[in-house]
Amino acid sequence: MTRRIAWIALLVAAIVVLVGSWLATRLERVSVEAWTPPGKAAQRNPHLALERFLAAMGRPLSRPAGAGFLDTLPAGGVIILDNHRRAQLSPARLERLLAWVERGGYLVAVPEAPGIEDPLLASFQVGCGCRAEDSGKPANPKAPKPSPPAKLAVAIPGAPRPLDIDFPEGRLTSGERAPDWRAGPPDYPSQVLHFRHGAGHVTLIPAFSRLLDNRHIGHRDHAEFLWTLIETYQPDRGQPVTLLTRLPAASLWQWLAESAWTAVVSAALLVALWLWRAVPRFGPIRPEPEAGRRELGEHLAAVGRHVWRSGGLEHWLETAREAFRTRLALHHPGLLALPPAEQAAALAELTGRPLNLIHAALFQPAASPQSFTQALRTLRNLERTF
Repeated sequence: MTRRIAWIALLVAAIVVLVGSWLATRLERVSVEAWTPPGKAAQRNPHLALERFLAAMGRPLSRPAGAGFLDTLPAGGVIILDNHRRAQLSPARLERLLAWVERGGYLVAVPEAPGIEDPLLASFQVGCGCRAEDSGKPANPKAPKPSPPAKLAVAIPGAPRPLDIDFPEGRLTSGERAPDWRAGPPDYPSQVLHFRHGAGHVTLIPAFSRLLDNRHIGHRDHAEFLWTLIETYQPDRGQPVTLLTRLPAASLWQWLAESAWTAVVSAALLVALWLWRAVPRFGPIRPEPEAGRRELGEHLAAVGRHVWRSGGLEHWLETAREAFRTRLALHHPGLLALPPAEQAAALAELTGRPLNLIHAALFQPAASPQSFTQALRTLRNLERTF
């Protein structure tokens, strides 16, 4: 029984060896790509694959935290500038950035979305839109609109072959300043514009940062496209490569210091002046000057001016007339029953005073301070004759 088991084991081993030899000669090891969910590092950093790619190629990528990096740019190097930079790219920073390019830097910029002002594009007379009039060609409403291709073949001068990239979302139109080279269908606005600026270069590519994120950098020739641009226009391996994407909005204090410092200085001076006026100063208290006493005539003149401005002459004249009628009723009650004209005539005959003055004092309105004064004088003289 033992010899039988040994022969069976030997036969099984021989079969296994033969099958293994046959499989070893027939099967081939191949690599299979499989999609796996992104890890925590890739979720936090949408350009993690770009960083690892450039590090493997010997050009490590740096990512500054804010736009202050643009204030102290090193000589040379490559800057990939994303959109959403309007609030941080002040005119002074834009001027420094273009001066850095003139000295030999290489800038790859993503234009702002259509409808958003982009001073960087304006510096190169470039527009971002998709209308026919933006490209400088007359619009033909009857002509069929060209459909954008699914991919774009970009022929970089000096590159061994055209590189295929996904068709960017934006549309670029150049003005009077012609680019060094462009990429895009002949009957469609440009998708890539490249300019030489001084000793450096500027490449404008819509949606470029999206083409380089973790999901799209491995599609078509995206990674090779970026590497060819860097090696063509900044071949020095010692120069840094910087990615500025999603710049944070400036804080209130940064905005005040950069864009509204004149208003801040003016407000500080006004506050200091107000404090100088409002804060009490130390020292002896000066005595209040005594109010000067005015004469009685001045008070009466002031009262008269107030009465005249307030329209009170007629009121006071009517008061004087009532006092006169009361006195007349005591001495000559029959005169009060006469009509105005006969009453004035009777008083003129009784007192021997002018008829016109008596009639004006008793029955006419006070048209002026002079007539008011004359009426009061006449009433006083009439009372003295009784």
